[in-house]
Amino acid sequence: AGKIDFKFVIEKDSAEEKEPQPHPWTEVLRDLNSAYAEVCVLSDLMALLQQRQFLMLDPVQQPPPPYNTSQVVVAKKVGLRSAARILQLGVENMNKGNVGKFHSALANMSSRYKMKKQGTYILGDATYRSCGAEKYFTEEALFEVTRNDDPNGYPLKVNPDPSVQMLPY
Repeated sequence: AGKIDFKFVIEKDSAEEKEPQPHPWTEVLRDLNSAYAEVCVLSDLMALLQQRQFLMLDPVQQPPPPYNTSQVVVAKKVGLRSAARILQLGVENMNKGNVGKFHSALANMSSRYKMKKQGTYILGDATYRSCGAEKYFTEEALFEVTRNDDPNGYPLKVNPDPSVQMLPY
């Protein structure tokens, strides 16, 4: 029987093992070197631009964007229509709610009683304390003033404060 020569196979395997294996960080190192070179170039360019001796930047004028006049007219019409609607609603609310009468009646009442606005409430004081007689008259007679929505009635509605008990006459 013939001899089998394994020397050739062993030399072939050892030659493959001797080839250097790439390091796992070689691609990262290559990318970092490339990024570093780009940053250096940008830094040099910025230094040249700052000195303004060898290199200058000229502004480039952009052409104005074309606009459609019909779209502008339609947008203005829509804006005017919405503003007119808001004004019309305000006029209707003023006519319906007797706003002018409410304010004049409130001014008339504030000339007779001490009135104070607390948050959204308007409170009135019907005691003699508003005249300066705080020592002698300690009872409280507060009332709340609201708007009367009835167009035929008086524009003010006076409600006694529920936390204050009124004395009988």
